[in-house]
Amino acid sequence: MIQTGFIYNDFISNLKLLFENNLTVDLKWREGDAEHTSTYTFGLQGISEVDMLVIPQYPYLCIEFEGATDNQAGVPYQQKDVTLRATIHYYAEEVENETNVMNIQQALWAIVAVLRRNNTLGGFCRELSITEITPGFRLKGNGWIQGGMVKVEAIKRTEVF
Repeated sequence: MIQTGFIYNDFISNLKLLFENNLTVDLKWREGDAEHTSTYTFGLQGISEVDMLVIPQYPYLCIEFEGATDNQAGVPYQQKDVTLRATIHYYAEEVENETNVMNIQQALWAIVAVLRRNNTLGGFCRELSITEITPGFRLKGNGWIQGGMVKVEAIKRTEVF
């Protein structure tokens, strides 16, 4: 766990560290009465702590800080909860290549699986929740890119001095 005292940077750094340490994930799902399992390997060429204009290689993860909200209601004296928000952008490849939509959805579900299995970011926050999962296209400096995004929120309790 990374904890330098700058909770906004620490949040993004811990998300990045989470994916660096989980480059493969076991997926489990159910179809009817049958249970299925498979191992998904991200094969990432890189992970960035900012959303980049030009993606150097694919697939790539960019983690973008989206903001924070303070909440002191119902929190013990001299403490407050901070809700931190981030978007994890998954860039599969440029649109000219025919990426299977199922591959992108599987990558997004693998990202979700990693987040759900590590919902405290190694003890950094009390709770991590997924607020949105969206596959699709994104216009970047080098054209349209296939991929998707996963939005997350984390609740971090901090001391107030």
